Amino acid sequence: HHIPMMPAQQPVVPQQPMMPVPGQHSMTPTQHHQPNLPLPAQQPFQPQPVQPQPHQPIQPIQPIQPIRPIRPIQPPLHPIPPLPPQPPLPPMFPIQPLPPMLPDLPLEAWPATDKTKREQ
Repeated sequence: HHIPMMPAQQPVVPQQPMMPVPGQHSMTPTQHHQPNLPLPAQQPFQPQPVQPQPHQPIQPIQPIQPIRPIRPIQPPLHPIPPLPPQPPLPPMFPIQPLPPMLPDLPLEAWPATDKTKREQ
């Protein structure tokens, strides 16, 4: 029956020792240890599940996933970058790289094919 009473007094522990500190000297240390135990017990419990995660590929994947959704969630940043690069990329790519690269390759290949065909 004392066990249920102890946890019930835990929240009142801070108030009790404050007033009857000289009278309950022996009680203050025992009560102080109880509230301290749950605190350190919760801390190691949290890091424990977090520690095994970093070793596994789940931890690195989790931070990457939240980071990616955060960017798309921003409407001004996401729609602006993909929209401008998409339209200029198609027209600029085929206009600039295609003309210089295409004429260079076919020009060299045309005379070679013409000569071989004429020789035959």
